Amino acid sequence: MVVKLQSLQQGFENLCIIGNEGILDYVTHVGELVNQMRVFSDIVSEAMMVGKVLRSMGARYNHIVIVIEDSRDITKLTLDELTGSLSSYKACLISQSNQGDEKVLHVINELSLLKEVDRNPSRGRGKG
Repeated sequence: MVVKLQSLQQGFENLCIIGNEGILDYVTHVGELVNQMRVFSDIVSEAMMVGKVLRSMGARYNHIVIVIEDSRDITKLTLDELTGSLSSYKACLISQSNQGDEKVLHVINELSLLKEVDRNPSRGRGKG
């Protein structure tokens, strides 16, 4: 029993978000591990879980983590609130990225239209 708890605690300490794992999937994984630890009477507070998630989000989420740490009271933040904040920041970044992509495509389309006009100049100046 003690060995199993120590194994779970080690897993909790080493846990970090992997590759393209989604925020909700990762937080769910953390919650499942904590629930297994609680079966063995290990006390893991909400603040410990929030801290763990923030520390282990990886370089891809550093800017989001910094904003959350600066704007929120981490000691009072729940895991659900953190998950919502991380998800909304990520959605906002994706939206901004998509808008940027749309602008690039619009400019590319305009340039291709201009090139077509340059390739097909009018033959004359009209009847005259």
